[in-house]
Amino acid sequence: MDINSLLPFFDKYGIKGVLGLIVIYFVYSIIKLSWFDTFIKEMIDKYKNKKSKSVVNNDITDSDILNHDIFNYIDFWLYSKIPTIQFSTEYRTEIFRKYLTIYLKKHKENMHKYITSKNFQEMDGFENGLFATAAFDVFNMNLDLID
Repeated sequence: MDINSLLPFFDKYGIKGVLGLIVIYFVYSIIKLSWFDTFIKEMIDKYKNKKSKSVVNNDITDSDILNHDIFNYIDFWLYSKIPTIQFSTEYRTEIFRKYLTIYLKKHKENMHKYITSKNFQEMDGFENGLFATAAFDVFNMNLDLID
């Protein structure tokens, strides 16, 4: 860039245009420097590290699973919903209540066994999410049939 190349630009756009062109050329030359590239990469890495430190650890623990709402939901059904179910005959009502009570207690017991065996820790996040969603969906489907 020399003065002769700026004269036609100066004639057309004036002093502000030439100063703008010089600033753009200066910024462009700084961006092309290697130390600027490393500086930007370091800033991005610092930002990522700062962000990753602020992210909460999402490891699943035993207490997280044992305190999950599905156990409260099972207890709610065992002690609130099942005693109020009524069918056309007393026999059907009692048999179905007994069946649901056994089913839900066994389901809760099996889930506790699974959690205490720590098999869920061998799954990755995607499998864990699929398992939890599938288990809850199956449980809800069974309860929706009752309603």
